[in-house]
Amino acid sequence: MLKIGNFNNLVVARQEAHGVYLESSEGDILLPQKEVTPEIIPGNIVRVFIYTDSEDRLIATTRSPKAQVGEFAYLECTDTVDFGAFLNWGLEKDLFVPIKGQKLRMRVGQKYIVRLLLDQISQRILAVSRMKNYLYPAMENWSTGTEVELLISEFSHMGAMVIIDDMYQGMIYRDDQFQRLEVGQKITGYVKRVRPDGKVDVTITKPGLSGIMDSQSIILNELEKANGFLPIHDKSHPNDISNTFHMSKKLFKKTIGSLYKAGKIRINDTGIRLVKKEDIKNS
Repeated sequence: MLKIGNFNNLVVARQEAHGVYLESSEGDILLPQKEVTPEIIPGNIVRVFIYTDSEDRLIATTRSPKAQVGEFAYLECTDTVDFGAFLNWGLEKDLFVPIKGQKLRMRVGQKYIVRLLLDQISQRILAVSRMKNYLYPAMENWSTGTEVELLISEFSHMGAMVIIDDMYQGMIYRDDQFQRLEVGQKITGYVKRVRPDGKVDVTITKPGLSGIMDSQSIILNELEKANGFLPIHDKSHPNDISNTFHMSKKLFKKTIGSLYKAGKIRINDTGIRLVKKEDIKNS
């Protein structure tokens, strides 16, 4: 079945002067000649994105949009009209956002988090910035540390609001932000806990032993770059630790404790020092 607003693998039916026609459950669909490459010939399968042109006809493209139907994206407004706005989503025809689907009235040059939808009647692909109805309570049986994909959607006094796996609403609390985050940024995160209301607390630092192992690599790499010494220790200010290693003071203390026990670093009141092979031989 043809998926409008998504990528499809379709068979080339025939070649015409203005392009090739692809077989689909909705009839033959044109791939314009300017996108036809030598290997796109009758009988071959081609991967294309399907949407509608300015006359609401189904059309194929080999170009990749910035998002597909069912996904969220951070897109720039290119034009506005009384009944809506248009966003650049990487294709020739801009993406339309109806006025009733806008959380705030969109302005040219500004970027917005939107969700892409398919209007089942017109078969047009639309976007909305009113996202409340498209974020669901997490029903997943997630355990602590489960890896998820995050899109930073907005900031509050509590932290960064995120969209998880294009479906769920979550939060990275301020105390768990150990790197600069920006709206529209896509990053990997880890489940901290699923709250009773279905919202999810997430972190960008892998929890548990595997997180400590990752943080060990970060600290050792930073020490190598600093010629083996950094003036940061377990009594340093949390901001200094976060700015240098992008981790919490709690994780930092656990990690340097593990490195110290493993004989890889030394700790004193001035900072942490990398233990080199010659240091071990002379001890």
